[in-house]
Order: sequence, then C-alpha cells, then structure tokens
Amino acid sequence: MQDAYHIMQEINWFLKPIKNLILFLFTTRTGIIIFLVLLLLYLFYLTAREVRHRSLLYEAARRRAHFTGLNAIGIFFEQVGKLFLQLINNLTVVLIVLLLLIGIVGLSSAFDTVDKFVQNQQKIQDLKIVVKNLSRNYEVAKIKILNYDYAKNQTTCEIMFYDYATGKYLPNRQKITIKGSKIYVLSLVINFDYSLIETGKKINLALPFKVFSDQVPSKDGILLQIADSTGIPFIYHRNTEQIYGLDSSTYAQRIKEIARYISDEKAARRAGVRSIIAASPHNFLIPRRGQVYKIMVEQTGGLVIKRVESF
Repeated sequence: MQDAYHIMQEINWFLKPIKNLILFLFTTRTGIIIFLVLLLLYLFYLTAREVRHRSLLYEAARRRAHFTGLNAIGIFFEQVGKLFLQLINNLTVVLIVLLLLIGIVGLSSAFDTVDKFVQNQQKIQDLKIVVKNLSRNYEVAKIKILNYDYAKNQTTCEIMFYDYATGKYLPNRQKITIKGSKIYVLSLVINFDYSLIETGKKINLALPFKVFSDQVPSKDGILLQIADSTGIPFIYHRNTEQIYGLDSSTYAQRIKEIARYISDEKAARRAGVRSIIAASPHNFLIPRRGQVYKIMVEQTGGLVIKRVESF
C-alpha cells in the first residue's frame, strides 16, 4: 500500500506542473490573454513567412513586388483560415489532444485528493499523539502579587511561565497592572472532536491567555505573553526525551497548528476542533503583597489556581 502511494506521488510530481499550466492557460484571465497573445504571434509569424515567400516568387519572376498594408492584412486572414481548416481536417488529433489534457488534469486532481486525504489522516494521527503527550495535569505559570494600591484599587503582579523543555520557569517575566481587588485568569479551551482524537475519552487542551478582574471585564483583559517567537506556547514546550510517538519537528509543527486554531476557525474545523471556548476558574487571586499563586491545567481542560506561598 505504501509502495503504491509513493508511486502515485512520483507520477503526480510529473503531472502536477502540467495540470497547473493547463488550468492557468485555460481557466484564468491572465492565462487566456497569454494564450491569445501567443496565438497572434504565431499567426504574425505565418503571415510574415508567407509575405516573404511571395516576395521571393515575384523576384524570381523578375517582377517588382509591391505589398501594401492591405495585402498583409489579407494574407493574415488567409493564414487564420488555413489554420482553422487544418484544425478541422485534423479534428481527430485535436480531440485526442483535448482528451489527453483533460485526462492529465483529472488524474492529477484525483491524485491530489488522495494525497490530501492521506495527509489529513496522518495529521489526525499526529494530533492524537500530541494530545496524549499533553493529556495530564501540568504546571503552567506562577503569579506573584507585587503590590495592591488601596487608594486606586489597583493590583500589580508579575507572571512567570513554566517551560517543560528546560524543567524550570523562564527568566523573562511579564509584569501587569490592572484595576480591581479580585484577579481572574481566562483560558481558551480547545474541544476536539473526540471521535477523531480519542474515542470515548474526554481530553481538552487549555491555554491561559488573559487576566481580568472584578473591575475590568474579560473582553478588556490583559493578554498574556504565552508563546515564544515561533508561536509555540511555553506550556507546550517539550524536549526530545519528553516527546513519545513523534519526532520533535513534527511535534513542533502540530503544536503551531493547534495554536493557530485560536485565530483561524476554518482551520480548526478542518482539524476536528468542535469548539473553542473561553473559561475562567471559579477561584480568584486575592491581591496580598508577596502572595504567590500557581496555575495548573487539568487533563479535562480545566484551569486551577492554587496559593503556594506567601512572603
């Protein structure tokens, strides 16, 4: 089966550029214009050749040839008529060529469909493995309360993100200041189609992405700097030893796709994402100076905030 698939890919590697050229020339405005220009250039070439041929005949007969613009136009239309008659006389060949072109387009399109199906199946299989890699409770971040201004009812805190690839918190911290005395963390919960990802087992992926409060609604909350420069969330970082069932490059590619689903609904639907909802834990952060809270993600996609220490 794999051998047949590879043979199909090799054949399509040759057919696909031809199909693309055919579709470009006959289905796009630019392609049709280019085709007509090439046809006109060919007719001009035939006309020029015929004019020169007749001129040589007149010269051979020692008669001076006087070709006016009207003569050239007449010869041009003669060539058009000859070309049309040649197509009629060779109608069988023309039909065979047309059928061959249609066949190339159809066969390459069929191969593309099969290839897309196989790739989608592989993507689904990869996503299953990715979800299994992430299907447990894990630490996400810590929030430390730096200060609470009673006069302004304003909380200042810093957020440290945990990196599983290194096994420690990242040195860069995000500092935020927000009005309010009750601080909430909003997460996005990605609900996959379980029949595609893990039949009979409810596994969601949660991604904390905003902080809001009793004074600042969630729609106006402060975005968390949860991802690295490549778009992979810190909480999904894994080193080679921590990833099973996939190589690290494939894992990184699939994680990027999952992160993209948040802003690309069509891509999310195609990947089997049932819904993406915003949710916040029932508990909240009390802004006491020096207090540290740990944020945990549960296997079911829930977000948990726990007080861990106080200074």
